[in-house]
Amino acid sequence: MKKCPPGKYYCTDRKKCMPIPSGYYVGRGGWLEKDKKNGNGNGSSNGNGSSNGNGNGNGNGGGMGESYVSLNLPLDIEIPVTSGERKLGLMFRESLNYNSGMFFIFDEVGRPEFHMQNTSIPLDIAFIREDGIIESIKPLQPFTLERVSAEGNVLYALEVNRGWFAENDVNIGDQIFKDNLSEAISIPRQSGNIYSVLFAWKGKTIELKLFFPQIQKPKRKEMEAAIEKVYPGSQLRDFELVPYKPGDPFLNVGK
Repeated sequence: MKKCPPGKYYCTDRKKCMPIPSGYYVGRGGWLEKDKKNGNGNGSSNGNGSSNGNGNGNGNGGGMGESYVSLNLPLDIEIPVTSGERKLGLMFRESLNYNSGMFFIFDEVGRPEFHMQNTSIPLDIAFIREDGIIESIKPLQPFTLERVSAEGNVLYALEVNRGWFAENDVNIGDQIFKDNLSEAISIPRQSGNIYSVLFAWKGKTIELKLFFPQIQKPKRKEMEAAIEKVYPGSQLRDFELVPYKPGDPFLNVGK
């Protein structure tokens, strides 16, 4: 087994050293094993970011994903499902967690186009063929309506922070998955964000994660009203947007 520098493991599928995903370690024989203490796999998702686009009538999408796909990348992937989510994209978000990405599955093979209306974060987009091979990688400039498209026919696209592909040695021609992923979006999902909320209640300080079914950051009064429903008489101290980690408990204020 080829030796890799600290923080990386040798990927036998891609024949090169790759960053060790968060929540994993290199076990015996050089194979990745899940860290039982951490419980979670690759990084975290539901970071912020913004993007919008069109492709075969689909475009981009956004939302806090309950459905994830497994790519040969150290990323947690968020998948837009409905046409509304695709058109919304990552718009109006303030940041994108480093090891997060948004993965788009189009209805048919074609040359989708993306633009960055209401987008504040520099992104890179990889257009991916039906067989999982990256066809092209292109930059997306914030707040522009310039359309960026694939060079050839593709079925998927993946958005990440600007420079992430280069920093993680992901290149055109790499195969990032082998199986068809169209079945991975069958799980119902909701669009929104998760916030870590700190408040006082009956002499105690409580921290709680709340899921808001909206992209825009809630106002302080909205957050206070949401906590009041569960903890009457509570006093809000602070709240902040946090990445979604699969398996982490949270309270859905939309239900």
